[in-house]
Amino acid sequence: MNQPVKAALLSGLVVPGAGQIYLKRYFRGIVFLLPSVACCFALAWAVVQMAAAMINAAPFQKGALRLNDVISVATSAVGAMNLSSLSMILALLAVCWIVSILDAYFLGIKLSPEITTVSDRQSPSDPL
Repeated sequence: MNQPVKAALLSGLVVPGAGQIYLKRYFRGIVFLLPSVACCFALAWAVVQMAAAMINAAPFQKGALRLNDVISVATSAVGAMNLSSLSMILALLAVCWIVSILDAYFLGIKLSPEITTVSDRQSPSDPL
């Protein structure tokens, strides 16, 4: 597997910016890593807030757990969330991830050593 593909896979499968860090472009990697980490923390915070809303709105009594109550609490908690901000966070994360993959691949191509063959080294005027 060549260097550009490894870098793109690292950025795509591990975390955005990992491919750039693999290619020893640390600042570039951190530029992709920080917004991605911030988006993940924002999504985690939204999940925690939704769980807290579900717990606060829970009409459950000890020993009595009905599926209808769980569904109604979950529906009210999702309704209380700001879905437009969550979709913007997810879109930013997706864009950052895709751009990181493409940047790592093209940076790997740019940094990979030139492969020369015997035909490239011979000039057309050289006799065989």
